[in-house]
Order: sequence, then structure tokens, then C-alpha cells
Amino acid sequence: MSGPDELQRMTTGPKRKRKWLIRFAAVLGALALVWLILAAHARIKLTQEIAAARRSGDPLTFEEIKARRPPIPDEENGALVLQALFDSLEPLSKNRDPAVRSLLLGDKKLPPPGEPLDATAIAAARSFLAERADLLRALDRMIDYPAGRFDVQIADDPVQTLLPHLMLVRTAVRLKALDALIKAIDGRMEDAVRDARIILNMAATLEDGGVLISTLVYAAATSAGVGSLERWLSLGECPGQTLRELNDVLQRHEESSSLRWGLLGERALQVEIFRAAQIGKYGRGGGLPVPVPALSWLNAWWLQLNQAQSISFMSRLVEVAKAAENQLARVEQLDAEARGISRLYLMTRLIMPSLQRTFVHWLRRTAELRCARVALAVERYRLAHGGWPESLEALLPEYLDAVPPDPFDGRPLRYRATEERAVVYSVGENLGDDGGLLDPPAKGQRNPDQGFRLLHPRHRTPRFAEPPASAPAEEESDFP
Repeated sequence: MSGPDELQRMTTGPKRKRKWLIRFAAVLGALALVWLILAAHARIKLTQEIAAARRSGDPLTFEEIKARRPPIPDEENGALVLQALFDSLEPLSKNRDPAVRSLLLGDKKLPPPGEPLDATAIAAARSFLAERADLLRALDRMIDYPAGRFDVQIADDPVQTLLPHLMLVRTAVRLKALDALIKAIDGRMEDAVRDARIILNMAATLEDGGVLISTLVYAAATSAGVGSLERWLSLGECPGQTLRELNDVLQRHEESSSLRWGLLGERALQVEIFRAAQIGKYGRGGGLPVPVPALSWLNAWWLQLNQAQSISFMSRLVEVAKAAENQLARVEQLDAEARGISRLYLMTRLIMPSLQRTFVHWLRRTAELRCARVALAVERYRLAHGGWPESLEALLPEYLDAVPPDPFDGRPLRYRATEERAVVYSVGENLGDDGGLLDPPAKGQRNPDQGFRLLHPRHRTPRFAEPPASAPAEEESDFP
């Protein structure tokens, strides 16, 4: 027969278990309540950001972007011309032969305009181009295609989206720039300037490519065209009418809205990334690890909160891209905010592009195009009057409607002329006026100023120098 102590132990055990079960249920209930509050907050925040983005009138998804862009008929689509040459261009882009790669590095590895060219490298370039005469003739067709667009298909896992056309365009631009350099050396200046238009037309196939990297390569390709044009004009002269026609092409690219479309595409890409993360597909091909699909409902609020933050930042960037002034200052403020956001928004931080560098690349490209347009006006003035203008105001209104502002500081572009040369320049990202000094003080450093130089005609004769016996190997160009 059980005593009182034994009876107490038998009744206390179940009571204790019930207490623990009640406490555990209370904790679970509290956690569930917190989760519901977080989920509701995240859902409301995401709904608000989506509504704000749509109120701006801009497309939010890739489907909306495609519907908004004007169609380009196949017979006018320069991208299809380049795509047809893929089998010929791809081997060049993947060729590891140092000689081939050095020939396609572009103007960034050439000496400044007016300095002697490497005679051995030019001879090698002639042989290289002669072997690809058929390909160059095919690229010449791009003179008739000022517009184009590649069909980009976003993969289920967005980080696995393939963009082989970017390398295709980059290789075509470098090849044509090399071809035009040889023409300029040979005195075929009008053909070389015609090639500048071809390069800009090839760049235009990426102008509204739907993703931000396409915009950045478009910017690099237009910069390559402007840089090559500066070099060609350092080797000879062109008629004023040819320069006037080229000015119109440069102005169209200067007024491009590619940055806006690229940022809209980046925002749409981030929408797709969060969609893929919610269903467990993001990162399956080697991207970031994600929770297994069976547990996706547990982290849905976190993903929604990050997506709301992502849409907010990207929408503000789009508005900066629309603005005509103070872009750099505004994006620097946004960049500082992005770097300082809470670790709660880890995924937003991981997928956010480099805000400041994106805009710096774009402003640099805008400065190059504006300086080139003004320099062409200076050259047309010299052809008509026999000397450089004393100031840029002397170009108005016959050669230029107005002096464009420097995209970096908003002031009119600077101009400096001596008997030997004239320079139209921007202060660049350091915002300091270095007097039109365009070449970096040391290898690997950025240019003090950014602009376009014109040499006096007596210095426009090609000069050559033999390379040193043990020339160091060339480095890869930083063309994106």
C-alpha cells in the first residue's frame, strides 16, 4: 500500500509536465505572434514599395519593360547582324594567344595621341586584319543599323542568366577600332570616321539591353568609340561636313536613357531573384545558398522585407538617373545609406550593385561624348578660320548651340588651347581642374581630367618607334 510520499510523487509528475507543456505552448504562441507581426509588417512594407514604384509610371518587371520598349523590326535590328557573326567573333574573344589578345586590347594600351606608335605592333595588326577581311566587310554592314536589341532570356535561377552577346559586341568593337586605326595611319580619314559611326552603332545594340551590365558595356563601347575617334583625328584631317554628321550621332548617344533602362532592368532582376529565393531556386547553379523550399514559409517575411528595401533603393536610383543635375552627389548619399543598412537586410546588401561606381562610369562616358562633340566643333572652326577659337563661346551659334555642362560639377566644359594643341575637358570624378591634363601621372592611376585633345595639323603625321628589346607584357584592358 502506497504511503503519502509516494502518492505525492505520482500526482506531482503529471502536474509538472502540464506546466512545462503550458510554458512551451506559451513560448510557441509568442513566437507565432511575433512571426505574424513580422510577416504582416513585411507584407505591408513590400506592398507600399511596389505601389510607390508603380506610381512613378516606370515598369517593375521584365514583362512590363518589354511591353514598354518600342519594337525594333528585324530588318532594322543591328543585333541580328552581329548575332549572325557569332561563330566568327567568338573564337577571337576566347583566343588566349598573347599576340592576338594584345591586338584587341584597344586604345587604352596605345600611347597618347601624338606619341610614336609601335611599328612592330602596327605591322602585326595589318597581318591580323588582312586574315579577317571577310569578317570586317561583314561588320561594315552595321553602318546601316543605328539601332538594335538582343533578346535576353532571364533564367529560372536569375544568377545563371547567360549574356554571351556582351563579349560578342566587345570583340566586334575592338576589332573595328583596330581596323579604323590602320585606315587613319594610311590617310583614309573619312573611312576611319565612318568606322566610328559603325562602332557607335554596334554599341547601340546594348543601349536598352534590359540589364545593368548591358548598360555598362554600352557605356564602355561608346567610350571606346570616342577614344578611337580622338586618336584618328590626331593622325589627319576630315571635311567639316563629315564632322557635322558625326556630331549628330554623338549627340544621340549623349542623350541616351540607357542608364535609366539599365537600372529598371536591375530592379526587375532583383524582383526575379527574390521570387526564385522564395521557391528555392536561387543559387542552385552556384549562387548563394538558400533555405530548402519546405521551410520557405518560415523566412518569407525576411525575404519580403529585403525585397521592399531593394525596390526602395533601386527606385531612388532610377529617379537619380532621370535627374539632369547633381547625380554624383545624390548617388554618393544613397551609396552611404546602402553601406550602412542593418544586417537584417543581408540579401539586399549582397545583390545591390556598386551604386557610386555605376554612376561614375556613366558620367565619365557622358563627359567623353560632350567633350568630343565640342572638340569636333573646335575642329570645324579651325578648318574654316585657320586657327583655334579663343574660347568656346566663339563657337556659338554657328558650330554649337550651347556649351554643354560638365556632368561632374554642372559648370560649362573647360577649354584650353596653345599653338600646338587644343583640349576640351571635364574635371572628372575628383572634381579638381587640372588644366586639361588628360594622361594619368603614373601607370594604374586615373586621369586627372577627362576630355578630348586636338593636335595642330603639323603634328598629325603618323610616327613610329621600335619597341625596346625586352618590352614588358601588356596587361588586360579594363574595358568591361
